[in-house]
Amino acid sequence: MINGFPVVWILAILLVVWWMYSQSETHKTRIIHALQVRGARDITVSARWFDGDKGTNTFDVTYVNQQGQFCKTVCKIGLGVLSDPEIFWRDPPN
Repeated sequence: MINGFPVVWILAILLVVWWMYSQSETHKTRIIHALQVRGARDITVSARWFDGDKGTNTFDVTYVNQQGQFCKTVCKIGLGVLSDPEIFWRDPPN
């Protein structure tokens, strides 16, 4: 114990933080790939940490579409192994 706080709890917290970060990076890669397939470029994906939705990760996304227009939207991806792998877009890319 460290000052009455078990080491197991510290390791558990670090494991959860690592899992959240790795999920976020995996989802960012999926979002970027989904947009590149549609011809988008200059893609920026930012995670919204602790957005209040327990079952999904939320991301702010900006990109330039095939027509050269600047686009800004939000998307969500389900968390967990058994969640839906689909990307849910507020304003779906063209």
